[in-house]
Amino acid sequence: MNNKRNVVLYLDIELVKKTRELGLNLSKTFEGKLKRLINQLHDVNTTKSGETYMIGSPGEIRTLVSGSRARHA
Repeated sequence: MNNKRNVVLYLDIELVKKTRELGLNLSKTFEGKLKRLINQLHDVNTTKSGETYMIGSPGEIRTLVSGSRARHA
C-alpha cells in the first residue's frame, strides 16, 4: 500500500450489498471514479479560465455567474 490512507465513508447499505454481490472492490472503484472526476474538473477549470465551478447533485456541474446574469449551466 504505497501512499494510501484509511478513510471512513458512510454509504447506503443497499449500495454496499449490491457492490458485494457484483464482486466490485469499493476502494478501487471509488478511487478510480474520484480520479476521473478530479481530472474532469481540472480540465473544465483550465479551459474556462476566469469562471468558478462547483459540484451540485451527482453528475451536475454548475457555473457560478455574478449579478443578474446568474444562471445554471
